[in-house]
Amino acid sequence: MGLAYILENQIDLLITDICMPEMSGFELATILGERLNIIFISGYTENAEKGYKYNPIDFLFKPFSFDDFHVSINRLKKKLTLLEGVLPQYSGNAILKEENQNFVFVKNEQKGKYTKIK
Repeated sequence: MGLAYILENQIDLLITDICMPEMSGFELATILGERLNIIFISGYTENAEKGYKYNPIDFLFKPFSFDDFHVSINRLKKKLTLLEGVLPQYSGNAILKEENQNFVFVKNEQKGKYTKIK
């Protein structure tokens, strides 16, 4: 269901674990190609070396802090800011709108609902 949603909708960022039961994060990245930005999560540092060929925004190693997460989101913001002037679809991107806020919104399991994380 998650993969179908990603393929049918425009999303800015996918945060995924590398080790998952049905498909690895690397397999998911292979299917998706470069259609979106990815932050990989892993409990194993050796996964980072394997994952750089997928050109992720970042790797977060478990357990990670909100500060680590915030650094990753700022890397994405920097990339989108650079693309904003070059590619029209990045103009007015929702991730860039809340520039001076200390929170992010994460889509949760309830349809159409988001959780504010400070």
